[in-house]
Amino acid sequence: MHEHVWEIRDTYAYREFAAGKAELREFPAARVWSSPEGPRALFDRAMVWLVNNRGLLPGLKSLARMVAGSVRKRNHRRSS
Repeated sequence: MHEHVWEIRDTYAYREFAAGKAELREFPAARVWSSPEGPRALFDRAMVWLVNNRGLLPGLKSLARMVAGSVRKRNHRRSS
């Protein structure tokens, strides 16, 4: 399985998820403030962002936790 990931990365010039994680984390955080999208739409947009920016996809739970964290922060700030 891991060999396949390295082949994809090397052949198609994809980057490791960790290399773009900070940049990706900013993406849903910015969208949370600028649109009324819910967690599912933000998750879908994060997946598209990864594909468009040639990032290897993480496990779905990892990405879901990242997006959910952005939504929780938004809700916390709005309720404060």
